[in-house]
Amino acid sequence: AVQAPFARRSRSLDPRAVSVDSNAVFLVLVVNFLDSLGGSISTPILPFYAREFNASYAEVGDLFSAFALAQMGSMPLLSFCSDRYGRRSVLLIATLGTAMGSFWQATASTYTSLLVSRVFSGFWSGVASVCQVYLVDVVPTELRADYISYLNSSTQASVLFGPSIGAGLSYLGLTAPLHVQGCVSLVLFLIVWAHLPESPEWLRIHGLLRKTSLSFSNAAQLAEASDGRQVGLDFRTTLLVVMAFGVLSFCAMVSQMAIMSMFALYAGNAFGLDSVHVGFTMTLGALSSVGTN
Repeated sequence: AVQAPFARRSRSLDPRAVSVDSNAVFLVLVVNFLDSLGGSISTPILPFYAREFNASYAEVGDLFSAFALAQMGSMPLLSFCSDRYGRRSVLLIATLGTAMGSFWQATASTYTSLLVSRVFSGFWSGVASVCQVYLVDVVPTELRADYISYLNSSTQASVLFGPSIGAGLSYLGLTAPLHVQGCVSLVLFLIVWAHLPESPEWLRIHGLLRKTSLSFSNAAQLAEASDGRQVGLDFRTTLLVVMAFGVLSFCAMVSQMAIMSMFALYAGNAFGLDSVHVGFTMTLGALSSVGTN
């Protein structure tokens, strides 16, 4: 069916301009927010929780590094699986995996078990990349930049509110935030299963790929030959820009995770702060970061 044209002057999402119900777009943003929130609520309590297993400072850092490395390795894999098996299917598996990982962390009996559970949780935490692909599939071209920024803002919002929520939950025990994270992920699994449709663009491409087998390079050549001109940057410049952005993002995340992994222990040793006060302090830091951005 031919969709109604989209009015370029409007910056809101016209339900007629997307290939799914506009509520599905909102749901993807919510899924990304809650998934990121689930990870950030455990940040202020994790060092204190690890210390219950007599973990050293280096071993506390290993918990954060293991999660981040697993996440970095899984994001390309999850994106590939979303292309092969569907966006909805990967979101379902990832939210279920996150729930299992959270409960595993909460019930760990040794440091080794906690470390392995962090790797498992990190592997399923690449939901943001799949959410981004879903938005690109269903949102009109002229609004994609806006909705990708909304997706990034939802991640920032989770970093803003997560530590303070985790701090409040730590009144109930250091494992309470992890149990809540698992429950939230289970609820997300049910919501995605019941209400999120598969991307129509993925369905269309999947059907097209069954009939033709074009490699990426051949598809790019056909796209350039179709109108006789190249749009945007050439391949080499694009590759350099992407690599530079990746290196800078990697360095920024390394520095951020280094601070987050040791801040709780530093604040506890230097100022006598517990998990509650550490969580609220992290929220103040995130608030200032969002404000300056």
